[in-house]
Amino acid sequence: PLLPADGREWLLLLALGAVPTVLGHSIVNYSMQPMRGQVVSVFNLTQFIYAALMAYLIFAEIPELNFYLAAVLVLLGAVVVIWDAPQVAREEDHAEA
Repeated sequence: PLLPADGREWLLLLALGAVPTVLGHSIVNYSMQPMRGQVVSVFNLTQFIYAALMAYLIFAEIPELNFYLAAVLVLLGAVVVIWDAPQVAREEDHAEA
């Protein structure tokens, strides 16, 4: 069946939607204060890796090969963005520190 069976499952479904969303967005918004938005965005790309790690630790789910390929591509994309940052932005970051 597509719909949850009872009230408990509805509450679990609501909590699953609300708690990670509220906590996740709160952490991202808080991170924007001390760090640049571009840095937070690049780190935000890695959230699926943490989700897979938690799934492995909590549910003993082992990701398939496609997950590892996707993870490598996302991480390589982040590395390209970081390494390709203009020199001016890097100098501004060091001046702020």
